[in-house]
Amino acid sequence: MTILIAALLVLAPNHLDLPPEGVYVAAEPTSPAVRLDPPDPPATEQVPASASYSDASSDGRCVGAEPLLRQYSPGWDVVRMSRIMYRESRCQAQVRNRSSSATGLLQILSSHCGWLSDQMDTWCTRDRLTDPYFNVRAGATLWREQGYRAWSTS
Repeated sequence: MTILIAALLVLAPNHLDLPPEGVYVAAEPTSPAVRLDPPDPPATEQVPASASYSDASSDGRCVGAEPLLRQYSPGWDVVRMSRIMYRESRCQAQVRNRSSSATGLLQILSSHCGWLSDQMDTWCTRDRLTDPYFNVRAGATLWREQGYRAWSTS
């Protein structure tokens, strides 16, 4: 290394801007170091502690799901949605329609998953529609777009 520096000084002394021997020169100030930590993992969905779900039913309603319907309500009538839920799934979150892709408490079509993923900024699959919390959130998203028509029986 010393030979290389000496050779450079001899060969091109006018092209190097070196301080005189024995003089210490501080380096140019640089910008502060930047941490390059890996990105945070995706946030996991947290269900609010106040939202609860059970498959309890009474008088044609999914009364055990009403706290969940209330928690995620985009403005719907909770009792009306509870009756729709009872009609659609009898309050059973795992139910899947054999003749269509309708799934879960509110019998949401899995063909809506692409649109729901975009609207909810999360992934959607038919299996995920069996999660009561996700199903009601997806139902709220559909309701904002279509109102009660999404569950029309006509």
